[in-house]
Order: sequence, then C-alpha cells, then structure tokens
Amino acid sequence: KDATLYVLTSETSTTKVVRFRDVASGKDFETALDAGRAALVVISHRGEILASYDWHAPR
Repeated sequence: KDATLYVLTSETSTTKVVRFRDVASGKDFETALDAGRAALVVISHRGEILASYDWHAPR
C-alpha cells in the first residue's frame, strides 16, 4: 500500500493539539501531543490510519 509516515515531536511543557492535512489523501487529521513526547502515524493515500504509536484523540 502507498502510505506516508508522520513523526510528530513535542518540545513544549504542555499538551498541545496538532492538526495537519495529508496532501496525498486530502484529509485532515489531529491528535493531542503530550509534553515532551512523540507520536507516529502511518496514513494511506486513501486517508486511512494504518498504524500509529501514542496517537490520541484531542481532549
């Protein structure tokens, strides 16, 4: 499958909501990224999340 791996990193001291658009699929995504943490997500070119690590729904 064609997909894109995104690696998000936080250098802040608070949890932040991160939003971005996957260009290949045209879909928007968002996650709550905890302070000092990283999150990974693999998104197919159809906009499906195929795999993720530390990916949270925003609070």
